[in-house]
Amino acid sequence: MKKTILALAALASLAGTAQAQDSNVTIYGIADMGFVRDSGANAAGATSSLVSGGQSASRIGFKGKEALGKGYAAFFTLEAGILMDTGASDQGGLLFGRQAFVGLQTPYGSVRMGRMYTPIYEARHAFDPFDGGFGGDFGRIFIAGGKRANNAVVYDAPGMGGYQMEAMYVLGEQPGDASRARQMGLSLGYKKGAADFKLVWDAQNNNPAGTAPLVTTRSTALGGNYKFPLVTVFAVGQVNKSSAAVALDTRDYLLGFSLPVGGPSTVIGTYIFHDNRNLADADTRQWALGYKYQLSKRTNLYTSYARLDNDSRAKLQTAALGGTDKLFSAGIRHLF
Repeated sequence: MKKTILALAALASLAGTAQAQDSNVTIYGIADMGFVRDSGANAAGATSSLVSGGQSASRIGFKGKEALGKGYAAFFTLEAGILMDTGASDQGGLLFGRQAFVGLQTPYGSVRMGRMYTPIYEARHAFDPFDGGFGGDFGRIFIAGGKRANNAVVYDAPGMGGYQMEAMYVLGEQPGDASRARQMGLSLGYKKGAADFKLVWDAQNNNPAGTAPLVTTRSTALGGNYKFPLVTVFAVGQVNKSSAAVALDTRDYLLGFSLPVGGPSTVIGTYIFHDNRNLADADTRQWALGYKYQLSKRTNLYTSYARLDNDSRAKLQTAALGGTDKLFSAGIRHLF
């Protein structure tokens, strides 16, 4: 424990020194703990547990930026996932498993390299009122497209009148075959005033080793949100296809809302539908409601309830075909 405290103190000291030298290094993070009861995911019965990241995944991060002059700047992010219930590292034990990249900003856009979120994940996360957390997490249904990519190069075009563009290329790093394990993504968006929309394309090649035939999975998503005077509405649609012998052919849809109900209180809700076109009677539906109460600018309480129902030949998030999963959560989140 003493070594951990000393290490964090040293990092904080270094960040303070860097700030004094005008390199703008910031330490930030999220501490989130909650109670979860899940009925349906485990064949042995319902489970009750304390979990890290009920609303947002717990983390600690370091980011910095150094102005180089004439519109150029160097920047970096190192972000570590933390399991608050045990103190262990998230993302399978990776030290900086959430993000680890360095980049160069120019008048013509920015380029960054390292471990990063995919454009399709960033779009779905932005257009889910649950922020990819709570019981209503879009990731329980939207299973194609990936979340993060290693060995990635991303170009962000300079914003022009609200228009946005992001392109990603992931090196497969397989000897003798540059196409295996390769991934590409492209995002085109518009964000101005109350409107925020994106069209995203993703293609991922699997089978990085062995003699199995290459399988390419492609996903295209269109999503957005619009802030009306009383409520913000959200919508995402995604088409998924693959070149496998039994080809993937699914559609995912999300409709949601975020409604301030006075003072620090907000009610959110979603309906998500997974349409499996490969197999009859294999669709999945989920509805979810959540509530957030802001205690301060950086601390809030939350609770949510989600119900997921599978058709007779589907088993997303459940132990058995045709299963139903009921997920309740409540907790506290603090930003720093």
